[in-house]
Amino acid sequence: MNNDELKTEVLRYIHENPRCSFAELESQVFDKSGYQYQGKTALTWGDQFLWSGWNRAAFSIILDLYYEGQIHFNRASSAEICSMKQSRTVCLQSNKLSLRWFPTVISVLGMYFVSIFKIKNTAGTRRRK
Repeated sequence: MNNDELKTEVLRYIHENPRCSFAELESQVFDKSGYQYQGKTALTWGDQFLWSGWNRAAFSIILDLYYEGQIHFNRASSAEICSMKQSRTVCLQSNKLSLRWFPTVISVLGMYFVSIFKIKNTAGTRRRK
């Protein structure tokens, strides 16, 4: 599957599953399509990070959809946070970056952040289950 097809599949999944998490995109889109998304980068907003463990190409797909105005990032509810922690090891802090995790879900409705997101290298990241 090429990047344009994958981008279309990611957007379809988000439309069908409002308020999906990055972990859901991993298991329901990337893994099922055989896409190699794993890496040592993080998607950040200020001093908080939204997700980590993907490569730049995978985050670029998500950011393209964001900057095209097709998806938005929203703060996750308590129940959604518990679901994220159960489905994947969550990276809570990086020694090098001093970041805090901002639990995030992705949707096609509502915009809470109008900001420049950055992709940062997270080599040396501690992980917590």
